[in-house]
Amino acid sequence: YQKLDVHGQALDASAPVWQCVLDKKTGLSWEIKKASDGKFASSGLHDADDVYMWYSGNHKNNGGSVGKWNAEFAHCDGYTKGQPATYCNSGEFISRLNHQKLCGFSDWRLPSLSELNGLIHYGRTMPAINTKFFPNTQNQYYDYYYLNLNKFFSFLPPFLLFYCSKRF
Repeated sequence: YQKLDVHGQALDASAPVWQCVLDKKTGLSWEIKKASDGKFASSGLHDADDVYMWYSGNHKNNGGSVGKWNAEFAHCDGYTKGQPATYCNSGEFISRLNHQKLCGFSDWRLPSLSELNGLIHYGRTMPAINTKFFPNTQNQYYDYYYLNLNKFFSFLPPFLLFYCSKRF
């Protein structure tokens, strides 16, 4: 793995602050969440406590189900009732990441199940991920399910909210 700054520049492995992680094997870059404090919307766009519902209006990749638009719940940073671009769903979150150009990328998307599986650290549990690079991964169990044969989750708890962008 390689730590990246907000512009996508490589950082030393000992860097105390970074915004993304590049998986050197796959070329995927992953968002890093800010530390949990138990409150929704308290640490900006990358708050580990924020919760998003799975949503995709794109009929080419949603498996026939758009998911939940989540217009009524303020579980994320920037939510404003009646303003769809602020809703707490995966589609709007991805739009915000791409607009922000996090780590220099504007092609953020949800990872596939196999891409998520590539993050598993089989020598660790609770959480089973390399916490040196993904320090704010929540150490909890969540209920989620895989939607049809789609590569997207219908409910996205904070520890699954890794988004990826192809580096090479």
